[in-house]
Amino acid sequence: SLKRLGERPDVRPESESAGMARRWRLEFDTASDLIEATLRSLRHPEAATAVPGSCLEHALDHSWRFVLELVGLFERMLESYSESEIRTEAERLRDGLEAVLPQLLECKLTVQDNAARSKMQDVPLAIDSLSAAQAGQASAWKFLTKNAIDLSNVVPTKFAEEMLPHPAAFGPAARDACREGDRSCAFPPVLRVLTYNIFLRAPAPQFTHNTDNDRKDERLCRFVEHLARYDLICLQEAFGAFSQRRDWLVSVAKRFGLQ
Repeated sequence: SLKRLGERPDVRPESESAGMARRWRLEFDTASDLIEATLRSLRHPEAATAVPGSCLEHALDHSWRFVLELVGLFERMLESYSESEIRTEAERLRDGLEAVLPQLLECKLTVQDNAARSKMQDVPLAIDSLSAAQAGQASAWKFLTKNAIDLSNVVPTKFAEEMLPHPAAFGPAARDACREGDRSCAFPPVLRVLTYNIFLRAPAPQFTHNTDNDRKDERLCRFVEHLARYDLICLQEAFGAFSQRRDWLVSVAKRFGLQ
């Protein structure tokens, strides 16, 4: 009704810990759905010529990145858990996931080479590589759920650590390194700047939007996990009308030392 359209919606974001645990679940579901869809395409009789190389490359890229994050997850678990049974199983799964990584990369190089030479794709190789990633991901999820592993405080950063080794990407921000009265860091050698269109639209009736759900709360919870990595943050489209999302974002940023 028109009366309900004017009511102030409940737009409080979920807690950061709940958002991170849910993020892992979504990552598992997305990876599984992508591999399953690609494998269905590859089982078609004409897959060698009908499936574009770009689609295979996308599936392999996504699988490699997620498997790498799982390796990082198990490495953190091995640092935290002392139970011998859990550690033994975690080490086995980590080693199995690490073995899948070069297989996915080799398959990707083959796909790129075949596409560049206008050759048919090696379907059996792609099926074997993606199936290995799928099996590793399924085993990892079964282990995590069976042992009720808490993922609420585990941030997936393994990919960034491997692919962005520049010292400016990690460690304390410049403002954290400054001591009171120390002018030497007033002009840090590296200033980490982020500019980002966060697309935080004001709540509105569904018929006014071009999408059913743009996942504002989920995106916001994921975004604040990275605030401490930057010295200056410039956001676009962070609207504050009719919701508390922008106010919550500002409060979290202040806790990280941003002004």
